[in-house]
Amino acid sequence: PNAFTPNGDQLNDTFHPRFYNCEFSNYDLTIYNRWGMQLYHSTNSKEGWNGKYKGVDQELGTYYYVLQFFTDYKGIEYRKGDLILIR
Repeated sequence: PNAFTPNGDQLNDTFHPRFYNCEFSNYDLTIYNRWGMQLYHSTNSKEGWNGKYKGVDQELGTYYYVLQFFTDYKGIEYRKGDLILIR
């Protein structure tokens, strides 16, 4: 799923990739707005974006992510895509 609802109801309040049966390291997630401005960056796979930038709720809409991580069996992998912020 690529949509999330950061409305404080404790359900789907953050965006973060989910990994199943995958051992990885060197996690790096960056989220951008439609103008290419970086809004979020994390190297901790347990954290997720809460839909805020500098404490300010961001507008409804489409945002873009770039994810990089390292796996023992494939080496460095990249993923990119879009996500939808819904309130």
